[in-house]
Amino acid sequence: MKILIIQPKKGMGDMIIYLPYIHAISKNYKKSVSLLVKDNSRAKDLLADDSHIDEIIYVQHHGGSMFRGQPRDPSWSRSASSRPQG
Repeated sequence: MKILIIQPKKGMGDMIIYLPYIHAISKNYKKSVSLLVKDNSRAKDLLADDSHIDEIIYVQHHGGSMFRGQPRDPSWSRSASSRPQG
């Protein structure tokens, strides 16, 4: 089973605020999780060495709202970045 956590807030501070909850979910299920975040959350910079995070998926969008039931905009793109191995 893979766990995806969606973090809809946009800033670095919001990412830090949600971090204890992300860790709690990871610990509860005893596995690292994937994160779906906005491109300006700086998640890759903040969480590169976090053992609770397996994958960071960035959603880049232009205008509109990403998580409020708006129709999908074809200009959205997805880029994935996995945690470095080592």
